[in-house]
Amino acid sequence: MACAQSLAPPVYSVPPDQVHYSTHDYSSTPTVNLPTGPEAIPVDVPEAWADVKTPGDGRTYSVGTINVFTTNRVADLVAFSHVDLAPAPFPAQQFQLATLGGVSGSKEVVVLQCCGADLVPSGSNPEQKIQWQVFWYGDSHLPNPGPHARKPTNARAISVWPVYGQDGAPNRLETRIAICGETYESTTGNNQFDGVSGWNKIDGNTSVLLPYPRGLPNGYIAVFNGEGMFLWSHQFFFQDPGSHAPEGASAITDVSIRVEPDPEGGFRDVVTYCGISAFGDHVSEDTALTPRLPFDAPMSIGPTYVPAGGDTDNGQGQWDGIVGRLHNLHTASPVGSATVKDFHSIVGGVVQDGLWGIAELTRDRFVVVGSTTKDFVGAIASGATFPFYVSPTDWNGTSEYSVGVVMAFDASPTRSGNNLTLEFSASLGHVGEGLHTHASDVMAHYAATQPTYSVVGTTDDPGLFASNFGWSLTPVVPMPAGGITNGFLVTANDIIPVNPVLNALSGSFQGNDGIGGWTGVAGWNEYVDHITVVGYAPSGSPNLQDLTFSSFFVDTPSPGGTGLLELLRSGSIATAPVERTAVMGEINANTPRPLPIGSNGLVYLTGLDYLPGIPFSPAGGGVAVDERGRMSVIGAASSAGFPVKGGAHARSYRGGQDAVRALVDMLPLGVGRADGSGIQVNSGQSIPYPLPGTTGRTTPTCALTPFGSQIGVAGLPGVVSLRRMFIDWEGPAPSATPNPQSLPSPPPIHWLLVDRPPADLQAIGTIVQFGIPTAPSSLGIGGLEDWVPSGVGISSQLFASSAPESVRIPLVLPPATGVTFSAQVVSWMLSTTFTCTGQGLSATPAIVFSY
Repeated sequence: MACAQSLAPPVYSVPPDQVHYSTHDYSSTPTVNLPTGPEAIPVDVPEAWADVKTPGDGRTYSVGTINVFTTNRVADLVAFSHVDLAPAPFPAQQFQLATLGGVSGSKEVVVLQCCGADLVPSGSNPEQKIQWQVFWYGDSHLPNPGPHARKPTNARAISVWPVYGQDGAPNRLETRIAICGETYESTTGNNQFDGVSGWNKIDGNTSVLLPYPRGLPNGYIAVFNGEGMFLWSHQFFFQDPGSHAPEGASAITDVSIRVEPDPEGGFRDVVTYCGISAFGDHVSEDTALTPRLPFDAPMSIGPTYVPAGGDTDNGQGQWDGIVGRLHNLHTASPVGSATVKDFHSIVGGVVQDGLWGIAELTRDRFVVVGSTTKDFVGAIASGATFPFYVSPTDWNGTSEYSVGVVMAFDASPTRSGNNLTLEFSASLGHVGEGLHTHASDVMAHYAATQPTYSVVGTTDDPGLFASNFGWSLTPVVPMPAGGITNGFLVTANDIIPVNPVLNALSGSFQGNDGIGGWTGVAGWNEYVDHITVVGYAPSGSPNLQDLTFSSFFVDTPSPGGTGLLELLRSGSIATAPVERTAVMGEINANTPRPLPIGSNGLVYLTGLDYLPGIPFSPAGGGVAVDERGRMSVIGAASSAGFPVKGGAHARSYRGGQDAVRALVDMLPLGVGRADGSGIQVNSGQSIPYPLPGTTGRTTPTCALTPFGSQIGVAGLPGVVSLRRMFIDWEGPAPSATPNPQSLPSPPPIHWLLVDRPPADLQAIGTIVQFGIPTAPSSLGIGGLEDWVPSGVGISSQLFASSAPESVRIPLVLPPATGVTFSAQVVSWMLSTTFTCTGQGLSATPAIVFSY
């Protein structure tokens, strides 16, 4: 068994066959009752998905922004992808818009969708059946219909906390879903005011489709249960005293929801968030945009560096990041006005700052990512700078910069009424004219022996991995000479040393020529050595993009060794026009504004639109990974060329811009797993289907928690749980190993990859067995499913319990054809036993490969 780090293999493509499902989603309301003639409303309106989650409860939850011309379900049979849409919660009103004054009759609203299999699954991809979907928007308190009443609402992100009962089955009513974004509406349902009253943010007969009319957007968070029932919301208001001079705008860009015990009994919904705000610090305002328990500014490390604290007022109209946390009692009928603001803090300096992604590390620690940008317009001479712990100088005198940011916070002091703590903050990318870096999403592997997190974004800085204090990283994939912008991935340890820095482990560029970028990063929370990223790549023209995705493996060559990334496989869904991932609505808080051409000849947008030359500004996220390692990607496409695949639940192109979804396995042809992922028929032989009582997944299944690792949830008292293990493939599609006469043995070109085995108080023994795949007739010793009983264990290896390492198993395949093999990894713990079996045995799914 080989555990040493090898040279990075070539990049292998994901074949189209591994895209198991892909579909278009669109407004499908019949037009029979809608106006005709001069007042006709266009049937085709743009739709887009912004974010997706697959929490392991058998369902896929997506949120997006769509345009509709009616929500009158009684008169117009309102439907999305031919499935009924539940009405938006009170006080939102159903409407049917007509075109007045030449203004489009469509209204930008949010849709929340849940897909999952019926109790008795049938057909192909049964888990993709739409189970329910619901509108989300508010009310403007203005005459309806009319162009000035068409207030848009935009979606950016979604978070899901699955809840289960004593029997391990999902409890849909107790499950919690949080969505976020921004709305121009005056009020949303069941909020911290009373769910009805709100500011009348516009007046007069002025179209809201014009740039920033009477009223700007305010951020929102909305919470639902697992059946799509709306529970409560929170609005992030600004003051508008009627002077027609709104003070600013805000948006909540990412959320993380969970359920935790309430100190007074029962449970409460807890939502931690990040976002952007142009409000400054308005202490007279009794809303969530008034900082509460802000963090203290880091100590200055130089005479000219004055970092900002968490309540620094950077001026009206100045974009800042924000972080905070809310909670409300976890009940079937919560009171929105009882929502408690645990803390809220400004994150920024004297220039344009924004936060775009959040991940919770523990119950009270979280990490956020974003950017801080100063364009060539309006030099700033003085003021508090972005609160970096490690910064070489005061950047205010620099004519231009745009760098990414990574920050970790500790919220435990806020539980006793003390301030939030900024643990560390670091920049990504060089400071200099013509260099721009933006971090858009972050994922935490808090279940690992050595917790890590992964950050993705987009940059035009080829030296990014040598830019941070103390970095000397060599990217797995370099940025090519023809790369205008590239996605980047950075992995880092969750370790806070005495002088806080970003303790980066490894990284990679996307590696495309032209304009590309990465918007989202995801992984199943128990697979600590597998990372998936999603974004866009150039497609024949700088102005065209394909939706693209890549998978990485963290290779730990020795116990406690540094985790180095292996790029496993990349793929794209190619069409001629533009495909985008993690797409915001057309009207949002940071809608681009034109500025003069800069000194480098490039046209800049706002400081929040992170890179010049990119024809759109995507949100963060857009990807989810389930417990079988399958990846769900979402976005938008404007072509019938986006494939339709997967049976009756897959829908073809409607027209214009459709929202799109796809389900992908990051494996080559000829490889599948006993859990149903990958290709299930190889060389004419099917992977054996799990018999009743077996699952084909990590065993013993009785030792698994239903939804993997969850913050603050350790399983039932006194029950030792098992972390799932994942088996993957590195290299080209299966084939005979070349140069069979090589001595002492042919160099392998294929590897099996296995996550770090479960930890134990003493040591772990691991054995790999190969053989012809067979279906287990019954559960084996200790509840294991033995998929290769005719196989022979070929090797074993002991690992130190304090830091088990991931494993790369070289394969030397014989010169034959029409051969099907399977492999399975079995581990045993010497001192740990599972309550449900009385033994400490565990096994991966079987991986099956043919050539």
